[in-house]
Amino acid sequence: MKNGYESINYWSIPGMKTYSSLTGLLSIFISPLYVGMIFILNRYNNRQPVTFADLFIGYRQNLGNILLYSIVASILISIAAMLCFLPVLFVFPLLLLGYPILLFENASVGDALSKAYNIAKNNYGVFFLVSLVGFLLSLSGIILCFVGIVLTAFFFTAIMYSTYVAYCGKPRPLIDQV
Repeated sequence: MKNGYESINYWSIPGMKTYSSLTGLLSIFISPLYVGMIFILNRYNNRQPVTFADLFIGYRQNLGNILLYSIVASILISIAAMLCFLPVLFVFPLLLLGYPILLFENASVGDALSKAYNIAKNNYGVFFLVSLVGFLLSLSGIILCFVGIVLTAFFFTAIMYSTYVAYCGKPRPLIDQV
């Protein structure tokens, strides 16, 4: 006899499949906003003026690769989550630099995955700790009555950008690509 959460069939709950599908689609279609936040951080770091339109650069530049990267990363994280929650903590650091690489290097999905993986595997301890801090910040947003999710989303993109700058160097200003 199973006790606790093991006996619950989550997929049999009415609306769970629809909810999961819509949440997954929404997360894929807002992924260019993460790229936009990284772009804003880069403009701020280069002391350039920031506009509201900068948030949407991910929809204007390299959109197909950003969406495809988001799908691939979601699949990898979902597979890790099915194994248990712990593997997600070990997979996510390998994907941390993907969005900055897609933005600053205008790379393809394969190139972004390959480069992010190679950089992260050589510095895995640092990437793991940085990802863990980002995860804990995001978790604190959920704990703070969901209001904090909006505020902590910027911290995680700042972690992605800072890690990219630390390991790949400060990217050049992207004035000509806007």
